[in-house]
Order: sequence, then structure tokens, then C-alpha cells
Amino acid sequence: MTPENALPRLSRRRFLGFLVAAPTLVAAADLRGGWWRATPAAASGDVPPVPSQMTDEYDLSDFLTDAARPTSHMIAITVNQDGTASFALPRAEVGQGITTAIAMLIAEEIDLPLSKVKVTLADARPELRWNQITGGSNTIHALYEPVRTAAATARSS
Repeated sequence: MTPENALPRLSRRRFLGFLVAAPTLVAAADLRGGWWRATPAAASGDVPPVPSQMTDEYDLSDFLTDAARPTSHMIAITVNQDGTASFALPRAEVGQGITTAIAMLIAEEIDLPLSKVKVTLADARPELRWNQITGGSNTIHALYEPVRTAAATARSS
């Protein structure tokens, strides 16, 4: 066998096809003997119905929220003398609109027009640790309660 014909040539398109198909096959392979298989108990009605949507009980978003929770008390909103509010967001804005969403939360809680709320991106703060991670579509999930609490505190002072 010569090196030229030892292995068949694999085109880029075929390689990408294998790359996409492999995880699908692995996921499908685990379906043998799963919840959908009919049993005598299912025929008698003794088996609870299968939920229409299978979900994880604890996912990445929950993990990121829990990781940010210990430093959430460090988030602070400032109400300025001119009637505006300022907040330095400890996340990265990369086009997902989190500065606007956080500004809307603050404006609603403090009862200010959105135009009077200034949200900037904070410099890295080592003490915030996991509360600076931007990813997993988690910013609003993780910051909703801390930002609303900080805004309520700023409003009352």
C-alpha cells in the first residue's frame, strides 16, 4: 500500500459533516431502554406520565448565579445630587444589551426616567470574583435581585 492510497481523502465538507453527526449519534445511542419504552405497568396506568419537556434541575445558569451570590452585596448604585443614578456594571457588554436592561431595572426601582440612569462598565475588581463573568446568558438572571436591592437601598437613602 502506498502512502497516496493508504487513507481516503477526506474533504472539508465531509469532515464537518462527521463533526456535526458524531454528537448526535452519541446522544441518540443513549436512548436504548429509556423512558419511552412500553411496559406492562405503563399499560395498566401505574406509571406517571412522561413530562412533555425534559429539563435539568440545576444548569449552567444556576451555577453562575450561585457563584456570583457571595459578592452580590458589593453591588452599589449611586443617586447623584442632580437627580440621576449611576451604576458601574461588573460585566462585559458585547452587544447583548445588558447595560440597557440593567438601566431599566434601576429606573423602575428608583422611579426615574431611563434617560436619568447612567450605566457604565466597571473595571475589573478582584474582590468580585465570579460576579464579573459574562456568559451563559446569565447577567439578568444573576443580577436581577442584587441590582433591585441596591436600587431600593439607594432610593431610601
